[in-house]
Amino acid sequence: MIVAHHLANNASDQDALAPLLDAVTANTSTTPAEVSADSGYCSEANLADLAERGIRGYVATGRAKHPDGGENRRRGPLVSAMRQRLRRAGRRSRY
Repeated sequence: MIVAHHLANNASDQDALAPLLDAVTANTSTTPAEVSADSGYCSEANLADLAERGIRGYVATGRAKHPDGGENRRRGPLVSAMRQRLRRAGRRSRY
């Protein structure tokens, strides 16, 4: 079920997660408890935003490379913690 969408002319989705979460909240009148997102959304800023909103995130930390330097934002303690969360769950991971 699609509850929100966001369209941008950008190779990386890293700046699109917060507006997308805002749209989900506006359309459903509730904040999601969990979010699953692909590696395009992975950044320290997005993981911090999920924590501030009280949303448990499952964001892939894969090797997607983007020409705008997005790979540099995919490093840090929050990304490392997410990588560990996904590894611990193994095949049972919500992602």
